[in-house]
Amino acid sequence: MALTKITGEGIGTTSGNLTVDVAGDIILDADGGDITIKDGGTTVGNIGNDSTDLYIAGTTHGLKFDAIDASTMYIRPVNNSGSNVTGQIDLGQSGNVFRDAYVSGGVYFAPHSYPANYLDDYEEGTWTPTYTGASGNPTVGYSQQVGSYVKVGKFVFLSFSINTSSVSGGSSSSDLRVSGLPFTCGSQSGDRGALSTVRTQNWVSNARSPVGGYINANTNYINLNSYDSGAYATATLCDTDDLRTTGDSNQLTATVTYITS
Repeated sequence: MALTKITGEGIGTTSGNLTVDVAGDIILDADGGDITIKDGGTTVGNIGNDSTDLYIAGTTHGLKFDAIDASTMYIRPVNNSGSNVTGQIDLGQSGNVFRDAYVSGGVYFAPHSYPANYLDDYEEGTWTPTYTGASGNPTVGYSQQVGSYVKVGKFVFLSFSINTSSVSGGSSSSDLRVSGLPFTCGSQSGDRGALSTVRTQNWVSNARSPVGGYINANTNYINLNSYDSGAYATATLCDTDDLRTTGDSNQLTATVTYITS
């Protein structure tokens, strides 16, 4: 007859291994108690339930598998009896770290309230900056046209560099822009972005080369500014005819920071 159930105080062996090998399932039923794991008579861990939620714990702490419903499930940190604990358990440590984490939502930094401390996006990539006009685009050839970005939450950090090989079709009535931003600026009035760390060279004149710029809410382009030479300099939008038409011209290297929706 095959052994199908173990009852009573237990099975002991003084040497060798104990192997349980069955063709079906192995069912451990403690009938309301815990399953204790020992080494030489000393407890090293246990498997139990806390309000019907399974937990697996060592001598001090463990994890509990909890579900409110079929779509709301948690893995919670617990003590060795299955009770929830907060702010006591680290995931890895210096010199002993996990590799990658794959999440479809975000990371919540407690104890501050949601959503102020909820990070749900990080992204790195490239984009292609392009000179365009508010009222008709000039025809531009490029010898350099590169851009990169880092997006952390709603903040976007851009860098780009442009150099032209030829330009035609500029107009004094068409504001000059840098288009092609990877994300549209946020919809709030305070979501404007600013262009900084500007380096320019070989524009139609020094006075008309851009020295700054900004991004308006709900747009995906940079407006370029130059400044007059008065005692109290006034920002003036650059025009597409401020682009020099010859080769190796209109060099613009800059960084930009703005907020998305």
